[in-house]
Amino acid sequence: MRTPAFPAGARRNGLAVVAALAVAAVAVGVAAISFPPAPSGDGGPAATMTSGSEPSTGASVLEVDHGPGDDPDAVADCAGDGFADDPAGVEVLYDVVQEAPDGTTPVLALRNDAGELRLCDMTGPDAPAVLPLPQSDAATPVVELTSGDRVWDCDETVLAGFRATTWLSTEPAVAEVAQRFVVDGTPGPRFSSTPVGGVAHLQVWLGPQVEDARIHLEQRALQADGSPVDSPWAGSQRVAGCTGTDGEVQIG
Repeated sequence: MRTPAFPAGARRNGLAVVAALAVAAVAVGVAAISFPPAPSGDGGPAATMTSGSEPSTGASVLEVDHGPGDDPDAVADCAGDGFADDPAGVEVLYDVVQEAPDGTTPVLALRNDAGELRLCDMTGPDAPAVLPLPQSDAATPVVELTSGDRVWDCDETVLAGFRATTWLSTEPAVAEVAQRFVVDGTPGPRFSSTPVGGVAHLQVWLGPQVEDARIHLEQRALQADGSPVDSPWAGSQRVAGCTGTDGEVQIG
């Protein structure tokens, strides 16, 4: 697993990420900003949209982390639309480049001078809508910091694509968080990420499916030796499909 190491001298506070997220005064409802661009250059192999349960890389594990971002342009994009007068002055609480369906994207957690938070990943910007933010503890070593984001692409009543992102607070014993899709009982690759300073982020995706496919998203946390972490977060949840009548598409 990769453990991102933030460069010295940057304004980054990995060890205090969870505390910072917990005490921040978060504004509910954040204006949309442009989708963060993928970094230029060789950021690793680009993942393609998977069909069914086939992994895009041919491996059973897809490590989504590509190391620290350290990209001022990505921070400026995430901090746009009035979040900060000077993007260079925002505090970067989390900054990791992660795999995405069409390459890589910066994944950022920023805090401005007013204490507001902005979270940016492959689905765009977001902000926690509920305060106080949950924090992990011994009884719940992995908890979701926000409700995350879910994006469906429907071709009438057939699922043409699905993307999901998840922000997590984790205990030190958690060395890896992972999710995978199970389509009609067949598991796909495990999307894996390493927590940084008690915070982890996952972004996962699925390509076109057959009509009426049964899809579940499994998730788990692992210790450094690969053994599972007992956590209420671990388990399986159904992914709703595309339905509709009279030409109107719904998610259900």
